[in-house]
Amino acid sequence: MNKIFVLCLKELNEHFIHNKRIIISFLILIFAFSPIVFGISSQDNPIILKILALIFSLMPVQLGIIFALPVMIESFYREKINGSIEYMLGYNLSLKELWLGKTLGLTIGSYLISVLLILIFNIALLYKSNILILQYFGIFAYLNLLILSPIALFSVIGFFSMLYMLFRNYQIPHYILFALVFSSFFLISKLKPRSPMVFEIILICGIAILITVSFIIAHFITRERVILSAD
Repeated sequence: MNKIFVLCLKELNEHFIHNKRIIISFLILIFAFSPIVFGISSQDNPIILKILALIFSLMPVQLGIIFALPVMIESFYREKINGSIEYMLGYNLSLKELWLGKTLGLTIGSYLISVLLILIFNIALLYKSNILILQYFGIFAYLNLLILSPIALFSVIGFFSMLYMLFRNYQIPHYILFALVFSSFFLISKLKPRSPMVFEIILICGIAILITVSFIIAHFITRERVILSAD
């Protein structure tokens, strides 16, 4: 457990606290979402504001993936190529501990940055339009923000972390990510869910599928396969 904790702190320190690219991405997203945030008015229909609150509660997943994707390439693929992962595995660190420590670090870092970004948007709304989005949060929004979003983010990062360790070509996980995003939007557009409960069911099903597939992939990942895929 101590090894996992130390590795988790290492990931947070290297890839989030002292990473200029994360800071630049953070600032870019603030400017990108500013027109949307400042376009919201206190005169808007409360139903619209409740829908907006539900969207805000799901944003840690989308934003977390945006922050985590380049970091995953650095943490798993490039460290595999330059021999860092092989070096760590040689110091009595199991593959499971390596994956869990790195995945936890990336998940915590991505989630906290995403929540911070959402809080900044909320403060901007409060200042500009005297709207506190949190007051429109229902039970589903809090369920998303505090429980389902971090679990979903962990399952996504954990799944793609395995792919980066398994494949020699780092573009293959990118194609899989594109396929998952496209299929998710296609499914939602076809179902046209009108109830928050439907969104929760879709999200929970997605988490369950990713966790199941991750367990299957885990049976094919060994130290030797990870090391050989770096050649």
